Order: sequence, then C-alpha cells, then structure tokens
Amino acid sequence: MRIWIVNQYASTPQHSFGTRHYSLARQLSLRGHDVTIVASSFCHASRKQTRLSGKTTSKKETLDGVEYLWLKTPGYSRNGISRLFDMLVFCFRLLRGTAFRNEPTPDVIIGSSPHLFGAFGAQRLAASKGCPFVLEIRDIWPLTLIELGNMSSWHPLVFLFGAIEKFLYRRADRIITLLPGAGSHVAERIGRQRDTTWISNGVDLGMIPSPPDAPDGDKFTVMYAGSHGIANGLSSIVQAAKIVQASDAGDTIQFRFVGSGGQKQQLISLASELELTNCSFEEAVQKSEVYDTLSEADAFVATLVRSPLYRHGISLNKLFDYMSVGRPIVFGVEAYNNPVEEAEAGISVEPENPQQIADAILKLVSLSVEERAEMGARGRRIIETQYNVERNGALLEAVLLSACGISESQESEQKAA
Repeated sequence: MRIWIVNQYASTPQHSFGTRHYSLARQLSLRGHDVTIVASSFCHASRKQTRLSGKTTSKKETLDGVEYLWLKTPGYSRNGISRLFDMLVFCFRLLRGTAFRNEPTPDVIIGSSPHLFGAFGAQRLAASKGCPFVLEIRDIWPLTLIELGNMSSWHPLVFLFGAIEKFLYRRADRIITLLPGAGSHVAERIGRQRDTTWISNGVDLGMIPSPPDAPDGDKFTVMYAGSHGIANGLSSIVQAAKIVQASDAGDTIQFRFVGSGGQKQQLISLASELELTNCSFEEAVQKSEVYDTLSEADAFVATLVRSPLYRHGISLNKLFDYMSVGRPIVFGVEAYNNPVEEAEAGISVEPENPQQIADAILKLVSLSVEERAEMGARGRRIIETQYNVERNGALLEAVLLSACGISESQESEQKAA
C-alpha cells in the first residue's frame, strides 16, 4: 500500500516531540509499504522553522529511511492567535493540494488529530484522491478546550471544532484512537456506534533492546522527563519535593525535571519560593538520546491534573519510556486506564496530591534494591508484550488493509508475488 500519514506536529528522533508516526512509518515500511509523513516545516518543540526557508512552500526529505513531505507554515511563539493561524495555513496547504500534484496517488490517508483542522484537511485530501480516510483520535476536540482549557461551551471555536469533529467521525472509513475509552465518546457525538481500534503509544525496542542497570550514586534520583504543561500537574511534584526534603531521608533524595513547556519557568519559581535544594531543571533531550538520560534515574514520577477528560483514557509516551528502562514509577492519575497499575510497575496515587506523591516516593526509597528492580522488571515486560511499536505497526497495518478492502491473506499473496 501507498500510505500518507498527515500530522502537522510529526517530527523525527532528532527532536524530543512527536515521533509516534516516525516509528509507525518505519514499521509499515518494514512490512513492505510505501509511507510518507506529511507535516509542518515549523517544529512545535523548538518553536523554530527547521525544514524550509525562503519562498519554498514544500519539500520532500528522507530521514532515517522515512519519507517526509514538509509543508511550510508561518510558525508561532506561544499558544494563541498565531498558533491558530498556523493550524489554518497547514489545513489550507492540504486543501489546495499543490504539494501533492506530482505525487503518486495514495491507497489510504491517515489524518491525526493533534488538532482538527489538520485532520479535516486530510479527509478532504483523501476525498480528492478517491482513497479511504482513516481518522486517528489523539486528543478529543473540542472537549479538551472545555475541560482542560476552561473554554466556554458557547465559544465559537468550540462550535466550529464540534462540527468538524462530528463530520470526521461520520466520514472516516476507519477510526483508530490512542485512548481506549474513546469509542463511547464517538457514539455519543454522532448518535451511533462506530468500530474504533485502540492503538496506544509504544516503545521502539530497537532503541533500547535491554533495560540498563540502575545507577549506583550517592543519592536516590527521582526523575520526571516530559512536557512541562498545564495538564502535567507538575506543581504537585515540586510541592512533594518540599515534603521529601523535610523528611528524615530528605538528604539522600534528589529530583530531576527534564523537558520544556509553558509552565517550566513557573515551576522553577515555585521551587525557589519553597527554598528547595533537591530539585534541578534541565533542558529537553532528543528522542534518540532520551534513554541514556532515563537510565540515570532510580525511579520516575509523573502525574496529570484531575480532569473528567481522562474518563476516555490516556496514552502517555513518557510512561512507556519509563517502563522500558525498568525502573519503578510513582504515578498520580484518575483515568479510564492506568498502565502503571496494570503492570504493577510502581505506586499509583491520587492526582495533584503532593502528600501522597511524597509518601509513595519515600516508600520506594525504603524498599530493597531487589524489590524496586522487580517493580521495574514488571513494567519492562508489559512493554515487550503490549506497548511496543512492532505490535502497533501490525495493528495499524490490519486497519489500513481493512479500509482498503484487502484481506490479510490477499496482502500476503501480493507480498509473496
């Protein structure tokens, strides 16, 4: 099959953000398919124009064996009108179709929903090419704007996204989702059931074939590595660090926050106000280097804000990365699913509860090295059996074949021929 994957924020392992489709494209390529990722030239993670310059509006590039088609968008420095305009420009480039005129017609197009304008543009592109359209639900819009962004349900953007959302749910030939409970939301929005296939995030085991040994340092290192945004609830971890610092074991425990995001400066200020000496804040690292950094941790900590949005599920890349290095995790969440609890790979606590987070960290510190290692090993095992890109690639291939009306036996015969 010739497959196009449309995701404005798709990136490469040379960045810290947006590598899901790179990994899936590699898996599909290994299975004999021709895959192109259509993405913006402007890098969301670095806020830089990294791929195009001058008046060039599109460019093809092959990176690490994966083909990209970069579409020029103007960029932005923060969330707001400029970012909304950037989304609309990306959608316009899809609708106009100039960049695709000399490209062979695809057999199927996947439109991902980090925002709905891009997914809408992908659907219309598929219609113009006469091929099936597969919708990937990443974030649920406009529900995310209402329940995390505190936007009124009467806001014009909510109405617009709501109309696009229902249009896509009805018009998609197949629906895949990162959220295991999203099917009920789809049914609620359009008044009928649609088959949805859950394809979670996962780890490329080729990047970390075996878990590294735990560090042997003077201090017990608790690490958070990931986005520093509102939804991540990191202020509760900083507050937990204050409780840990005041404990009997406080001198032996350090916290490392690795990553970037809109809340980072506020978190640094909070740590200063609390007079914390056990916290460090570090820059994000490339995906290709992240496992070297993660291997320096004795344990990980993460939390999400308390929100009804998560009743549809979660799929946090960071959790699976943490599990892949075989360390225990303290995770604060209230959601449809909880991979840490599922794997028995750590201690789950209430979201945004600094006392429970601190108590769980101190509990991990009190365990023997062997007990912590077993927790970490359980997390690694579920990565190897379930949350990995090899399995995800097989699931996605099956969905795409179905969308194209090709049975798996027919596909096998074509490959053999």
